[in-house]
Amino acid sequence: MIGWRRKGGRWSSIFADDLVSGCRELFRVYGAAGELSLPISIPIDENGVVLLRPVGPVDAPRVRATLHLATEPGDTFGLRIERRDGGRMVIPGLFDADGPAQLATLAVDVTPRGLDIAGEDANGAPVTLRFDEPAARALATALFITIRMKLAKAPRP
Repeated sequence: MIGWRRKGGRWSSIFADDLVSGCRELFRVYGAAGELSLPISIPIDENGVVLLRPVGPVDAPRVRATLHLATEPGDTFGLRIERRDGGRMVIPGLFDADGPAQLATLAVDVTPRGLDIAGEDANGAPVTLRFDEPAARALATALFITIRMKLAKAPRP
């Protein structure tokens, strides 16, 4: 959990509130209740490494993916991101017991207090992740941008 009370982590409180508000707004504008799935694309290199940080060209290659959102108790939203081609994702700064985590699914619970970051392998088994603060910050930023872009492109009545 990236908590808003941690020293140097106060940004996550404001960001978490914005992510919760964004998720709530996505459900409202798409007229969904409980669950929502939206197409997205992920900037990724030829080795399956997700380009979270601005470390390359703006026109980095992208793969099609799906963002699944689900409402959960306590003003929490579960977000799951999966590549549509079934490929793996290596997210810089996220590690499992063997080194850089190779995920089939990235799972993030967004709460008003911060983010819980987890993942699943290709067999659907949970992957215990370790991550550093820059990786968590970059992931939160990428989620925020993705949600804002989906809201900007949402159908309006």
